[in-house]
Amino acid sequence: MNVTAILCMKDKAVNMKDSFSFEKTILITGSGGQLGMELRNLSGHYPNYKFLFTSKEDLPIDDFKLIKKYFEKQQIDYCINCAGYTAVDKAESEKEKTFDINAAAVGNLSAMCKAHQAQLIHISSDYVFDGTSAIPYKEDDRVSPINIYGSSKLKGEELVLNNNSSAIIIFCNIFSNLFCNAQNILQVSITISTRWCRQRQNNNFCFAYSFY
Repeated sequence: MNVTAILCMKDKAVNMKDSFSFEKTILITGSGGQLGMELRNLSGHYPNYKFLFTSKEDLPIDDFKLIKKYFEKQQIDYCINCAGYTAVDKAESEKEKTFDINAAAVGNLSAMCKAHQAQLIHISSDYVFDGTSAIPYKEDDRVSPINIYGSSKLKGEELVLNNNSSAIIIFCNIFSNLFCNAQNILQVSITISTRWCRQRQNNNFCFAYSFY
């Protein structure tokens, strides 16, 4: 990455060299999953940032009291939420648990980020679409989930933005290149650039694999 490059940040030009002169703290929830582990591997390339990696064992996002205490204890600048219920087939028989984690918990996390002035980058899924399109989906395409998992992710998106209008939602596809997804997620998180985001509601949505 060329750290002197000028990138768009909330429609304003920001010099990356300036932003790298400060240490910012990035919380990555759900870091025990595949995407979280890839972000951990890439974190070494960003030495000017302090990373906090948490998993469902030490910081389950559906434990509202624990989340509140954690945010009160830490000074968090960015929160990349990789946590979620991801057992797509099993979700059909565990609807309540799926919605608790993928919807209610992320809605609470979004509100917590707003209260503590932390930028939330929430990882969603292309399961919010019905999968019938013959061409790649765009961020502003009509959503129409066909299963419990997709419906829970869509509800999570709604709660995230209802509680925090500045949150950014990034779609990931489990079949695309995980390394590229992780690289792009870190780049959009650190620059907070809406250059790649399309408008479904304000400029909050983008695909992790369509930034370039």
